[in-house]
Amino acid sequence: HGAAKPTVEVEEFEIILPAEPAHELAGTFACVESPYSGVAPTTVFYSPEGALPVIHWVSDYFAGSGYDPLTRCRQVSDRFERYYEAGVLNYITTGIVNRLPVICVSDELGGPCQGLLLTLKPGQNASFVVQRLFDLSYGRRVGALYESGSRVYIDVENYLSGLEQLESSR
Repeated sequence: HGAAKPTVEVEEFEIILPAEPAHELAGTFACVESPYSGVAPTTVFYSPEGALPVIHWVSDYFAGSGYDPLTRCRQVSDRFERYYEAGVLNYITTGIVNRLPVICVSDELGGPCQGLLLTLKPGQNASFVVQRLFDLSYGRRVGALYESGSRVYIDVENYLSGLEQLESSR
């Protein structure tokens, strides 16, 4: 018959294994509320290096949605944490769900929404809201912002590691 085929079991085995979420940054997301400090409720990423403020839920911006900033902060921080643990919190982007604009997560650049972070009001511009939530002048500076057609993608890993450098240089 000729030479026996080389075995490729190891390779197949490696391919079958699910990819573990490879986070360079270990940590957790949480909502921090400090009613006396005058600081808006904030979604914070706790890393070994300290707490990184990710989103400040400024008061009136979402008032029309029927949620106060604290409720929003808690909901979205919980979702951040869930998606982070599931390994799909690689990019934050925008989309349409049930004909409403949403801010969502995707595991790849240019990819579809894979988990909802925030539903907006009809007619709200999701890309604009993303840019209000995340400091995108800063996002551009650390190479965390990509624009793909009408959609904005934020590279979460880059954004957080950039925040980390910013905090440590203070």
